[in-house]
Amino acid sequence: MAGFDVTDALSQIISLRGLDREFVVETLKESILAGVRKKYGKAENLEVNVDESTGEITVKRTRRVVEEVEDEDLELDLAKAKSLGYDGEMGGELVEDIPLEEFGRSAIMVAKQIMFQRVREAEREKVFVGFSERIGEIVTGTVQQVDKRGVIVNLGRTEAIMPLREQIYTERIRQGQTIRAYILDVRRTSKGPQVILSRTHPDFLKKLFHFEVPEVYEGVVQIKSVARESGDRSKIAVYSKDDKIDPVGACVGVKGSRVQAVVRELNGEKIDVVQWSSEMSLFVGRSLSPAKVLKCVLSERGGSARVVIVDDQYSLAIGRGGQNARLAAKLTGLKIDILSESQYREQLDRDKESLAMLAKTRGVSAKMIDRLILAGFSSAADIAKSSGKEITSIKGIGKKTAAKILEDAQEIDEEMKRKAEEAARKEAEARLAERKVALEAKKQEEEEEKRAKEVEQAEETEEEEEEQEEEEVEKEQKEEGAEETEEVEEEESPSTAEGNEVESEKEKPVESGE
Repeated sequence: MAGFDVTDALSQIISLRGLDREFVVETLKESILAGVRKKYGKAENLEVNVDESTGEITVKRTRRVVEEVEDEDLELDLAKAKSLGYDGEMGGELVEDIPLEEFGRSAIMVAKQIMFQRVREAEREKVFVGFSERIGEIVTGTVQQVDKRGVIVNLGRTEAIMPLREQIYTERIRQGQTIRAYILDVRRTSKGPQVILSRTHPDFLKKLFHFEVPEVYEGVVQIKSVARESGDRSKIAVYSKDDKIDPVGACVGVKGSRVQAVVRELNGEKIDVVQWSSEMSLFVGRSLSPAKVLKCVLSERGGSARVVIVDDQYSLAIGRGGQNARLAAKLTGLKIDILSESQYREQLDRDKESLAMLAKTRGVSAKMIDRLILAGFSSAADIAKSSGKEITSIKGIGKKTAAKILEDAQEIDEEMKRKAEEAARKEAEARLAERKVALEAKKQEEEEEKRAKEVEQAEETEEEEEEQEEEEVEKEQKEEGAEETEEVEEEESPSTAEGNEVESEKEKPVESGE
């Protein structure tokens, strides 16, 4: 039968939506069956065929020939069957073509709606799967909208959102600008897949170095770890198996060209590039750059390190607000205890004192103390934090002795803590007193400056008043002089008039007599 030519429509859907041809054709068939169901209520005896070459759609209905018809949609009697061209026997099946026009406009509209709905769902699923496979990659898009919830970014086939928490706080993103971001997650929503972007994730920084440094992209230089406080500062640890390659130099580039490209992308975020090492003490020392490390002692039980810094570089090692120390801890994965050289000496003295106190307790000999030190316990605090099993594992120390040592160590540790707290309190009081003195001195200096300014202002005001008085006197004198001049002119005016009259009389001609 003649059908509707849908070849162009199918081709457009396939090319524009990027869907599989077989899926689109099957979806069309299912949509038409759904529309047919609206008219007949059933569709199990209907078959839809789409000729992709001609675009012809045919619908065939199969009904069984019976004596008594119970369901007209599925059965018909022999007389009706013969009127439709059936030449078979009772019990056979009649296959007939149904024109699409017979289904009515509403059925066609239903089919159309279902078709569009399923194509849209398929497209959303394709987008979801496609972006899910790209989680961890960097994408480029155009900012469509900026609001309190975040930034909406057009990625071409879909829109993504970058929440406020995933934005670099120093940036001001504007509508219409092109932006690069890291695909953090992809979620299913009622409106379709939602792509979550980030510019604060540590892996975003890592991926940027893949773009800017060929050695990182090729795998010659590896980024072992990243620590980041977005918008402020980051640290990356790099390594190369090839001894001929300087991993730090490769990432920094000539005159800092490569690392500066990443810095610009991150709106001026500072980046420290350090060389990774399997020797943790060396790596910890490098992670605290630019501070100079004198000594790094790793805990025997792992997970922490004690670092000694030159006195005048202690604040540099800690960083503003403790930032440098935090980033170093994240980069190495260790808890780092940073001490200045003088603090370290004081700590050693306290550790020795605590062990000496422990040696004086009953049942603990000097030999046991030596064994504890060899086992990695450098102070009573170290022993207090340990378990009985760790102590009993030391040769020559039984369970009872271990329990006694642990109890005594805990008491001594508490006493040492009290002493340290008392010393810290006194030091804080001393600093506070110094600060008060400094504040008082500053206040006094400010008051003196204020008084000096007041005196200066008073002198300036007095000078201005004197100048004003002088100007007024001068003005009055000028006005008096002007008045005197006018009076003189007025006195001279009558004599001048009389003179003029005499002159005129002289000039009159004398009348001659007749």
